[in-house]
Amino acid sequence: MPYNSKLNVNTGWSSATSKTDLSSLTADSLSGTVTSNKLTFDGRVDTQNFDVALTTNPVKFLDGNIFYKYYNRDNKSDVITSTVGTETFVNSPLNIQRIKWEAKSASGFQ
Repeated sequence: MPYNSKLNVNTGWSSATSKTDLSSLTADSLSGTVTSNKLTFDGRVDTQNFDVALTTNPVKFLDGNIFYKYYNRDNKSDVITSTVGTETFVNSPLNIQRIKWEAKSASGFQ
C-alpha cells in the first residue's frame, strides 16, 4: 500500500446451540415443587465480529492509525420461567452489540 501503510481485516461468525430436558427438574424437600413454563430449553447464541485496522507511516516522524470494531451477540435462547415454592425465577438472555471507532496520530522528531 502507498505511504508505508498496512490494512488488516478480521471477520468471524459462530453459532452455539444447546437443548436440555427440563421435565425432570426437582427441588429439595425444603423448597417444594418445581414448575416451569416449558418442558425443554432450546438455546442458541449467534455471534458476529468484524475488525478493520489501517496504519500508516508516510514519513519517518508521522504515524497514523484508524480502527473499526463491530461485535454482535444475539441470544435467541428460550426464556424460561420457573417457580420453586413461592419463588419465581426467569432467565434473561443477554444480547450485546458494540461498535467502536478510533483514530490516532503521532508525530515526533528524533
